[in-house]
Amino acid sequence: MSEPLPTERWTHPLAQPLEIDRNGPFVELADGSLVTVDDQGFRVCKDDGKTWSEAIPDCKGINPKEPSSYYLLRSRNNTLILVYLNFSDYRFEWGEQRKESKEGCKLEVLAIRSIDGGRVELTTSGFLRVTMQTFSV
Repeated sequence: MSEPLPTERWTHPLAQPLEIDRNGPFVELADGSLVTVDDQGFRVCKDDGKTWSEAIPDCKGINPKEPSSYYLLRSRNNTLILVYLNFSDYRFEWGEQRKESKEGCKLEVLAIRSIDGGRVELTTSGFLRVTMQTFSV
């Protein structure tokens, strides 16, 4: 017979909780700052997750209720890549008779990349700017 599943999550004894109010995904940039993305946009932190910049709205359509629908990573050459499902134009209808989706259904997969490692700079007007390129696949 198998043993019952544990009722608590096991945590390594050397692990320490992070003082962070975001769910991620998180990426550490070359300068040590953290970046994340949420439904409001791209955010930067320079104090180990304690405070975050205002959102830079570069990725409309992220749905935080679908946490597996977006992913942020940094490549070996410091390119930041965000891949996500664009829920802003999402359309879905199911045909019961044929047991398949109806024509006109839509859920785009979008990717944004920053070839300069997510360089963020403060402009003279006080807004943050991130150099990003957007393309559809």
